[in-house]
Amino acid sequence: MQGWIKLHRKMLEWEWWDDPVTFWVFCKCLLLANHKDKKWRGILVKKGSFISSYSHLASKKSKVSVRNVRTSIKKLKLTGELTVKSNNKYSIITIHNWNKYQQDDKQTVTQATSKRQATDKQLTTTKNDKNVKNDKNVRSITSNTQSVYGNKDITYLIEYLKEKLELPALDDSILVNRRYCYLALKKFGSLDKVKILIDATASHEFWSNKIASFKQLYYKAVTIISSTRDKRMEVTKV
Repeated sequence: MQGWIKLHRKMLEWEWWDDPVTFWVFCKCLLLANHKDKKWRGILVKKGSFISSYSHLASKKSKVSVRNVRTSIKKLKLTGELTVKSNNKYSIITIHNWNKYQQDDKQTVTQATSKRQATDKQLTTTKNDKNVKNDKNVRSITSNTQSVYGNKDITYLIEYLKEKLELPALDDSILVNRRYCYLALKKFGSLDKVKILIDATASHEFWSNKIASFKQLYYKAVTIISSTRDKRMEVTKV
């Protein structure tokens, strides 16, 4: 007889774990059981079953007598681990839930793959649902952007900032830049005054290299204007 069997650590929680003879008998049954359906003298012996006798299961080496085997088999039948069909020549012993004890790797992989595929499908569906929702949100934001931040002055000032600071593109998203340009117009009151702020930034030795978006310009505006005014005052004093 070749091959091997699996013995799960859950055996430690089994009710016959601390009954040495019964545990030994059950492990021997696991070792003797067919791993696939076989025929023996015209009789189909299914996977998880085997033909034996109490005397064959007994072992002088292990000091397990026929009487010990008979007692242990009764216990295992009582708790549903085994069924035994006997005649005057032999017994067919069947291990219940053989597949659970000895599920092969291929089956395990197949089940794991099926489970993973089902999970992936669910995640894909959820992701698609989220994408649809996000697309709706983007369309809503875009519509809002065009209605609130879409006037010509904002478009002009964004291009003006890029040109003056020699930037191929501004940091942050289009929406963020248009929003803060809109806020700058509200804060300073007119297109011309925002242009003055941009001119001051572009001519400033420090801030010209630090500003790369309308958001940064908006939050640093007071600092830029103050530092520019201080420089002008220094020039006047000289």
